[in-house]
Amino acid sequence: MLVWAVALVGLVLTGAFAFAQTGTGKRLIAEQLGRALSSAETTVRLQGLDGLVPFDFRLEQLRMADAESAWLELDDLRLSASASALLRGRLEIEQLSARRLALHRLPPGEDDGGAEPFPELPRSVPPVVVRSVSIDRLEVGEAVLGEDAAFSLSGGVRTGEAGRIVNLALDLQRIDEDTAQASLDARLNLAERTLALELEAAETGGLLAGLTGRPEAGDFALELAGDGPLEDWHGDLRLEVDGLARADAEIALALNDVTPAR
Repeated sequence: MLVWAVALVGLVLTGAFAFAQTGTGKRLIAEQLGRALSSAETTVRLQGLDGLVPFDFRLEQLRMADAESAWLELDDLRLSASASALLRGRLEIEQLSARRLALHRLPPGEDDGGAEPFPELPRSVPPVVVRSVSIDRLEVGEAVLGEDAAFSLSGGVRTGEAGRIVNLALDLQRIDEDTAQASLDARLNLAERTLALELEAAETGGLLAGLTGRPEAGDFALELAGDGPLEDWHGDLRLEVDGLARADAEIALALNDVTPAR
């Protein structure tokens, strides 16, 4: 009886996988994902799902819109993952990329005036490796930054075998003008509740002036580095904004109310 049950489950899974590779199956998956991601305020539409779903596929378009217009557009999303790693209980993604991501404005949201509580930290996360994350062109609209700007983004994410350590590396470069860049290297130990962080950012094109509404704000430089427990985290901060502010300081964060979720 058990053998027949296993065989039946295997047959159903094989049939579902085979159906997902057909044109009809891919259109159905895109439609169902769009419905699942939509809300009362935002409609999500996915088009052009192709490739070997879910291991090596391409999505031509994703659009998120409200009653006014589309506020987010994603073009040519590509994902390539290891099927053998998934069978071992690990998610290993060789490539997660997009040719273009455009954020025209911030999404509609509800503001109740209250502060959001800091989320509880889990003891671990699923084992994940994303070897390459990239967006060739990240467009951010004037409604967000005070002027239209385009960037490129690259990096990667990795957790330990037990999912208790999360490593994140990101690099951001402005590409329509050679005036802004930022880099982030972070290591979060969920078991020991410690954070190692290195953040550097610089901007020389007046973006900060437009963003803050302070025309006297000039070139911007930021460096932040620290390593320690979240309950008593200390970091060295260097901040310089020509015409506005300059600071060299040690900052401290005490997240005493953040306990690991069981």
